Amino acid sequence: MGLFGDDYLLYMAKVPRFFPLLVSPESEDTVVVHSRAFVRSLTDVSWFLVAIVGIEVIEELRQAAVISGWQLPL
Repeated sequence: MGLFGDDYLLYMAKVPRFFPLLVSPESEDTVVVHSRAFVRSLTDVSWFLVAIVGIEVIEELRQAAVISGWQLPL
């Protein structure tokens, strides 16, 4: 263990080798969340949800023969 030192020995003592422990990890009672970063993350995720709904609407319109001439790639 001379290559990684005492930090690695501490890591080995905390982390199981093969199977995860079925207990919750130790954490603090209070979590600090920066509101600007949180809102930015929600905005980023919302674009994916809008894209998924848009693709589904286009596919439904295509299957109902309302639009034709092109297909979404599978």
